[in-house]
Amino acid sequence: MEADSLIMGQSSNLLVKKGVKAEENWSDNWNGVLEESQWEINKWEGRCRQLVDDLGDFSDDWLKLFYEARQEMTMYSETELLPQMKAFFEACGGIARQLKKWRVKATKEF
Repeated sequence: MEADSLIMGQSSNLLVKKGVKAEENWSDNWNGVLEESQWEINKWEGRCRQLVDDLGDFSDDWLKLFYEARQEMTMYSETELLPQMKAFFEACGGIARQLKKWRVKATKEF
């Protein structure tokens, strides 16, 4: 009888050890999944930031170009543009200003 209880005690200890080991493995696997997920999040946030910065740089350059063009149009009024060209320059300047505002807003969100 004592031998049976000794064997049962050893087998329950073995089961407990196996259960603890399985739980540790599961925890390690779960930690690995969490680390990979965080790495993916960081990677995509970095890509989004780069996209925002690139669009922002583009809009800044575009805005500068159209401000310079507008100054040139005012300085040399004798070379007046067609009304369609004036409207085009004004529309492009407006788009560049909107992009600049979007860049500021998008950067704050990150």
